[in-house]
Amino acid sequence: MNARLNGFFSELRRRKVYRVAGGYAVVGWLLIQIAATVFPPLDLPAWSLRLVILAVLAGFPISLVLEFCRWTGANKRTRRAELWLRKRNQISSSRSLNPMAHIYAALGRVEETLPLLARLLEMPSGIIADSLRYDPTCDFLRDDPRFQALLVKHGVAT
Repeated sequence: MNARLNGFFSELRRRKVYRVAGGYAVVGWLLIQIAATVFPPLDLPAWSLRLVILAVLAGFPISLVLEFCRWTGANKRTRRAELWLRKRNQISSSRSLNPMAHIYAALGRVEETLPLLARLLEMPSGIIADSLRYDPTCDFLRDDPRFQALLVKHGVAT
C-alpha cells in the first residue's frame, strides 16, 4: 500500500500538479485579500466576499484535476508514438524510416533523429537533402552542427 501511495505522489510531482496547487493557492489568497480590502469601501454586500472565497475554494480541486488530465493526454500521445517507433525500429526501408524520423523530430529527440536522417539521405529512395532545409519538423535541428554537416555532406548549402 505504501509503495502505491508513493507512486501516486511521484506521479503528481511528475505531472507538475504540486506546482499548479502552489500557484493557485498564492493567486487565490491574493484575490481574497484584494476582495476583503476593496469590497467594504465599495459598500458591497457581505455575501459578495463569501462568494469570492467559495469560488476560489471550489476552483482549487478543479484546477488540480484539469492539470492532471492535461498531462495524461499528452503522455498518452507520446507513449503511443514511442511504442510505434519501437515496433518499427527493426525495419530499415525508407518507407518506415521517413515517418520514424519525423516522429522523433516532433518529439524533439535529436540523438534519434539525426542518424535516421543520415540513413535516409544515403538511400536511393530516401529523402531529398534539399527538402530538409525547409521542413518545419527539422526547425529545432537547424542550429545543430551535426545537422549542418549532414546537409553540407549531401550538397546543400546552409
